[in-house]
Amino acid sequence: MKSDNVSISKNVLSELFERSFEKASAPLLWQNENGDILKANEAASSYFGYAKEEMAGMNAVRLCPDLDPDALKTEWDEIIRSGSLSLCSRHICAGGEIKHAEIVKTLIEAGGEKISLVAVENISPLKRKTEEVQFLYEIMDMSNDAIFVAKASDGRIIYANEKTCVNLGYTSEEIKKLSVNDFRVEPEEWGDFSPYLTRLSADSNSLIYCVHRRKDGTFLPAEASLKTFERDNEKYNISVVRDISERLRFFAETEERNKTLKELNDRLAAEVEDSAKRLHSSEEKYVTYVKNAPDPIFFTDSQGRCKDVNGAMCLITGYTRDELLSMRLIELTAPENSEEAERAFNEMLTNGSKSASLKFSKKNGEKFYIYLNIAEVEGGVYMGICKDVTRSVLLEEALKKLNEELGERVRHEVAIRQKQEGFLFEQKKLEDMGLLINAIAHQWRQPINALILYIQDIMDTYESGELSEEYIRTFETVCKDLVLHMSKTIDDFRTFFAPDKTKTCFDVASEMIKLMKLLRVQLYDRKISYRIYCVCSDNIHDCTEETLWGDCPNKKTSVSGYLDEFKQAVLNIVYNAVDAIEENMAKGSVLKGFIRIEIENTSDNVLIRIKDNGTGISPDKLPKVFDPYYTTKEEGKGTGIGLFMSKMVIEKHNGGRITAESTEEGAVFEILIPKS
Repeated sequence: MKSDNVSISKNVLSELFERSFEKASAPLLWQNENGDILKANEAASSYFGYAKEEMAGMNAVRLCPDLDPDALKTEWDEIIRSGSLSLCSRHICAGGEIKHAEIVKTLIEAGGEKISLVAVENISPLKRKTEEVQFLYEIMDMSNDAIFVAKASDGRIIYANEKTCVNLGYTSEEIKKLSVNDFRVEPEEWGDFSPYLTRLSADSNSLIYCVHRRKDGTFLPAEASLKTFERDNEKYNISVVRDISERLRFFAETEERNKTLKELNDRLAAEVEDSAKRLHSSEEKYVTYVKNAPDPIFFTDSQGRCKDVNGAMCLITGYTRDELLSMRLIELTAPENSEEAERAFNEMLTNGSKSASLKFSKKNGEKFYIYLNIAEVEGGVYMGICKDVTRSVLLEEALKKLNEELGERVRHEVAIRQKQEGFLFEQKKLEDMGLLINAIAHQWRQPINALILYIQDIMDTYESGELSEEYIRTFETVCKDLVLHMSKTIDDFRTFFAPDKTKTCFDVASEMIKLMKLLRVQLYDRKISYRIYCVCSDNIHDCTEETLWGDCPNKKTSVSGYLDEFKQAVLNIVYNAVDAIEENMAKGSVLKGFIRIEIENTSDNVLIRIKDNGTGISPDKLPKVFDPYYTTKEEGKGTGIGLFMSKMVIEKHNGGRITAESTEEGAVFEILIPKS
């Protein structure tokens, strides 16, 4: 009997629970572990827009865009662990509307199975209201004016935009702990702001003028508008505040300027009155000055008719005052200068003034020159002041003629000088050609000796009966190589002295290697060795041998200029170095000679340094080494043309620069040539 009563009690409770589930005003769902909806009440059907039968078997992922199977599992683990779970979520309803809801999921055990009861509270209206408030806050934060909201009852600030925080020097958190009374300054403390704010307050009925105290204690004058609104039975004041420091500063500066202007105006009024008294006196002095001025002065109207003249004007022209007053100004000008005078007069009428040099005729026909300044002094009357410049003009004409004669003489002398320089260049070129022929003779001596030895050897081999086909082939190969070597030497010589009067692009490093190769045998015979180094990107490369060189892919040492002249300039410097080294070896200062050539790549130029271990250049001779006909060598051993030619070629023809210096080791010549 007891068991029956318990069973009835459970049935009753189940029925009551089921009825409560169906009749509940809040949307309720039964949901299993996988998120499948087992059942939905009428309120849930109305909330989601689906029929209860449609919702049965629907998965929660379909209704919640923020859910996925992994999130469902995480939620279920939390429900099992805690017994319930509260969260906020978005729902997609049947019509596509998205609603925001607060959800409570509670664990229920029924018939040994665990399910969750899901209670849904629609918070979309609250969400929209919150977003609207947040939007208003964002708009107020963008304002250039300070805006804050305070309770009307106690003045406590509940919101302040960024401009308010900047103006008062507080952070957003600090300012929310204050009330309006914490930074409002009473009128009796306004100090220098008081008269201006009082005046502004009297002129306005809608705005409030006050002073706020910043966090650092300084004062901020402000213009504020105040509105009151009510929310949840609580009144609030919203204030829009504008910093008027600059306006008040402008008021103060304006008042100070007005005061200064008034004082200035009073002083000017007194000066004008005094000037009026002096003017009458000065007019009399002015008339006296014009009549007795040493410079000719005249007055004319817009038609060019003379209205008045002084004594100096009569004296310089030879006319009487009455004669001049019956004439037009243009009648005084020389006939050959009348057009220029007419043009100057028209410009005076257009611009109100004019300065010009004119040629006049005296009454007796004699010509003279004046410099005229003429300007309008009153309506339609013009005053002209003349300066007699006859002597200056005649001297200028004589000087111009002299300059023309001197110019012709200079052109003649320059032509002679250019012809002499051309002769010197050719003379130097022939001298260099002789040196190079000597170098070729050195280069040919060894292969010629080798050819003679081979010819003698083939006769000995023939007579001894040892002549074979292999020996003949070797003999042919060696002889061809020797002849080709001699032929290439001739080609190099011809290339070196090929006439070149057009600018070309050439590689400095490659040309230096070729040039030094022509001189190699001659230098070695004189016990002088040389090395060529290329300095590029802080790395030093030995480029003495052509086999070690190779073309630079970036053309870093490529320049634009006259290649023939460049090689001749370098050759002059190298031969100077050879002479200095031989002199030093003769003294016993060095046993072997050495020439070091460095080619350095820079951003805009190519720099060539030629160093030797010769005698160097003494300090007193260094400034003169590039002068024409200056030489430090013994008489008969130097002409003084070589370095002068090198300087002209590098600087005048190739746009570069050449310098010389002396070191402990010897002389150093630097050549700087702009890149292509």
